[in-house]
Amino acid sequence: MKKYKEYIKFILIFIITYLLLSKILILSIGKKLIFLEEKIINLLFGKIINLNGFIFVPECSGILTISLFFGLIIAYHLSKKKSKPKISTKNQSSSSIYQNIKKKYNKKIIKNILILFILLKINLLRIIFIVLAKKISYKLAKIAHISLWFIFGIIIFILFLEYIKNEK
Repeated sequence: MKKYKEYIKFILIFIITYLLLSKILILSIGKKLIFLEEKIINLLFGKIINLNGFIFVPECSGILTISLFFGLIIAYHLSKKKSKPKISTKNQSSSSIYQNIKKKYNKKIIKNILILFILLKINLLRIIFIVLAKKISYKLAKIAHISLWFIFGIIIFILFLEYIKNEK
């Protein structure tokens, strides 16, 4: 029964975090991000691809993917039991302890920023693939759009599992 409470806590924290992150990011940077991605596609393909019929919306900018991934990470950290720090503090000064903690968290921040940029680049490739699929047929573009969301979900889940594995 205790394990189920942990799962329910994780799910609730994830849902709230995901909804908050996605709403805040869409409202704050969504339009700018999708505008940038549309401009990149235009620069890369110019007149080769006709973007008529495509509506670029902030929800397609990669923000939902980012919110999904970081929502999972935040829920994981907030729902797990509190444990003692993994950094040994024996025979260390407070300054040394602070430096060790700072180094540990700087690596995590850099890693998460890197993941953020990778997710944005993969999302841009997803949009390009859908636009190219539309060049063949509208129906293929719709199938690609749905399929790629599913594949992206799997990628996020795998990244999350790797993240958990590296945390332990």
